[in-house]
Amino acid sequence: MAENVVISEDFRTMTVPLEQQVLGAMGDAWVRKVKFIVPRYCDGTDLSTYQFSVHFINNTVNEGYYPVPSITTNADTIEFDWLVSPVACANVGTTTASVSATDSDGETIAHRFSSTTYSFKVLPSNDTQDQSIIEQAGAMDVLVAGWRELVDDAIADAETAAANAQQVADTYAAELAKKANSDSHATDLTAGFADNLAATGEPVSAEFISRASGGDGAARIESVKGNTLVWNQLAHKESASTTNGVTITPQADGTFTISGTATDDDYFILGYISMVSGHKYLLKGCPAGGSASTYYYGIAGAATDTGSGGIQTGYTLNTSVRFLFKQGVTFDNVNTAFLCIDLTRMFGSGNEPATVAEFEALYPGAYYPYDAGTLLPVRVEGVETTDVDDNPLFVREIPASTYFPDGMKSAGTVRDELTATAAVKRVGAVDLGTLTWGAEGAWQQSKGMTRFNAALPNAATAPITDVENVKASAYFTPNLTVTGSTMSTAYCIAQHANGRVYLTMPYPEFNRASDLTAWLQDHPVTLYYQIQPTTTEIDPPLNLDYKVSDFGTERVQHTEPTAPVPMEIAYGIDAAATLASLPTDYISHESMARFIAAVEQHFGVTVTETWDETNKRYDYTIA
Repeated sequence: MAENVVISEDFRTMTVPLEQQVLGAMGDAWVRKVKFIVPRYCDGTDLSTYQFSVHFINNTVNEGYYPVPSITTNADTIEFDWLVSPVACANVGTTTASVSATDSDGETIAHRFSSTTYSFKVLPSNDTQDQSIIEQAGAMDVLVAGWRELVDDAIADAETAAANAQQVADTYAAELAKKANSDSHATDLTAGFADNLAATGEPVSAEFISRASGGDGAARIESVKGNTLVWNQLAHKESASTTNGVTITPQADGTFTISGTATDDDYFILGYISMVSGHKYLLKGCPAGGSASTYYYGIAGAATDTGSGGIQTGYTLNTSVRFLFKQGVTFDNVNTAFLCIDLTRMFGSGNEPATVAEFEALYPGAYYPYDAGTLLPVRVEGVETTDVDDNPLFVREIPASTYFPDGMKSAGTVRDELTATAAVKRVGAVDLGTLTWGAEGAWQQSKGMTRFNAALPNAATAPITDVENVKASAYFTPNLTVTGSTMSTAYCIAQHANGRVYLTMPYPEFNRASDLTAWLQDHPVTLYYQIQPTTTEIDPPLNLDYKVSDFGTERVQHTEPTAPVPMEIAYGIDAAATLASLPTDYISHESMARFIAAVEQHFGVTVTETWDETNKRYDYTIA
């Protein structure tokens, strides 16, 4: 179906798609319809009752006038057709046309809306009022010149875009976001880099659950690595309650129903937390339409979430997570789910999602159950790919659970790893309550601290340069800081090169080893830590090749939830060349292809299209 000629309200210019730029062949009469769309309103004036007409002049200055017999009125636009008369196609060359809409009483024009002009092309024909196309001097030259003008215009558009690397990148990113990646977590595209924008065969590393693919061809997984998050969700309320006219009721699916009209300002508590200074907390769950003057959701009374979620920076305080409302607000059985997640504890300092949307790209669920802290490793089962329309293309199974049945872990910079030929386990796990602890009673007790240590099973004993190569399900700071005569952080943890783990706890609450053991048994803490690596050879090697599709999507198949999966992948495409060709493919090429097909059919010619890699453009020949 042909695209419409669009007339803008502000500038009155015509935007004419390629397939509408040719008005017809010389001698055409009452067969060609040019379709127009105009704004229904011009600065508030409704044009739907006006008389529309097309005024045209051919290249021999013969004028014509076409009163539009009927229009189609939409909410914001008006559509109509111009049935092209023989006067408009009387001569090869151009016919200039404009559109007007008038409000008159038959004698006087009270109001008029007019467009700018546009020069449509009229092509030659054998039906030329007793002249053959050969006898009409220059007719073929006009055809070729007109055709090449259209081609040159399209190519100029592509070259302009190609000359601006950032424009190319923005165009590419927009296509990816629209076509393949609206619900995924993908690296932002900039000129020269994307998840897989590298020369053919060069592996690139990325951490993802779902992301865009950069081009048709094969891909090979060089390695899959472990990753660990401290999963936590701190908002929960187990029973219904009513306060000042408003009732909140927990539902079986984890959501809450809120109803009633508030007789005074008040709030519901949805959990108690110990905020950590500098930590980033994600809050989601406030019903849409909230504000600081009506209702909102946050920690310690902050209006962090008013309907779209928010991120709050913590400060040292034992406090509560609250849904607050103001007097006079009415809730009509509103259903919602509340989340409160310590992003810093989950992802690590500096690695937190910067926005709610970035978090939702990884974990889109509206509700996750209460969890005080669980270590979440990678549980990858495979990679599936789709094409541009999200149709299934290929699945490559990854047997990670065979070699890592309890997940692929990380502890600081140390990661488990799976390749085609080996599975390397570098991270161990232990319940701290099962270890045999010893107290160092003389160490800093005068400053309010007791340090304990215990041997870790199969711990790495080589020098450990990163003493933060541990990950605990309960929050422990990895570095001990002493300010004056007191300990500034309650619980500290470190793994040392002697293969032992050290905990620093407040004194006198923790004096003897039995105090710590009893507390750990009542407050279970799982620790991931660096171990002596063990390697399992895989023979025959795994086949980790798979297919990708231009503008398709790569998704990790996993047991939910999972930490984002770090992979090193080599792609069998030259993605830099793919990027360079995008302006022609996505700015002008589709409409150019339609135009070429019409020319070939109408004139019985063959048009050959060739991509010029050096100049980054298409070349055309006619035979």
